[in-house]
Amino acid sequence: MQMSDFEQNLWDYLVSHKTPVTVKKMAKYYICSESRVRNALDKFVERGIVDVTKLGQLRYYKVKE
Repeated sequence: MQMSDFEQNLWDYLVSHKTPVTVKKMAKYYICSESRVRNALDKFVERGIVDVTKLGQLRYYKVKE
């Protein structure tokens, strides 16, 4: 599984946080667009390494345990 530098940064962030995070929070943290973060997180979900939970209209991402 090959990751870009940006994807690796997102992965490290997800692993270091115990609580689920939103796309908006990660985009603000890395100062980049929400669509870029969302695309990377969707790849993680497809690979089966990240869980997504939807509460209302917000989606929360967390590393699978």
